[in-house]
Amino acid sequence: MARWNRKTMQQVMDHIEEDASGCLLWTHRISTQGYGRVNVDRVSWGAHRLFHVLFIGPIPDGYEVDHLCRVRNCVNPEHLEAVTPEENRRRSDCYSAVNARKTVAPCGHEYDGCNSDGKRICVGCTREYNTEWVRKKRAQTPPVSRIRETCKRGHPYSPKLNANGVRWCPTCQAESKRAYAERQKAKRA
Repeated sequence: MARWNRKTMQQVMDHIEEDASGCLLWTHRISTQGYGRVNVDRVSWGAHRLFHVLFIGPIPDGYEVDHLCRVRNCVNPEHLEAVTPEENRRRSDCYSAVNARKTVAPCGHEYDGCNSDGKRICVGCTREYNTEWVRKKRAQTPPVSRIRETCKRGHPYSPKLNANGVRWCPTCQAESKRAYAERQKAKRA
């Protein structure tokens, strides 16, 4: 990193304004994401990362600098903390982090379970929904005998099972044998 003399520090400090909440706002170059940017020895740095290194210490490998004040262009060392990426996302105001902090479902029940995808669910609402769904299905589907008494063509099945333990239709089997014999006879002729 470059040597920081009084002139360099004064140039950096000229790009900082203090607001009413105590944030030191970087005003020089701001990225499209809202973070301050600064060049040091022809290397572009996040201004908040540079201030963390200068006034707090090095940022551990794999860590990010989190703004405790939630202001992205703030460079106040008191508002900066090195944290893991997971902790930084958990503290953020993004949609997924806000939902992860919720403990009560929209219905008012506590979130008390996870489904197979790892998503939080309200067990009470899920149970109510499944019970209602089953009740509706049973109401619209007439009960039918699960054991068929006839084959696809309407012939009655044999009361005995075949060698494979499967029910069979003697009429269809006889027709199949008769049709096979006729095909063999036609081949010979």
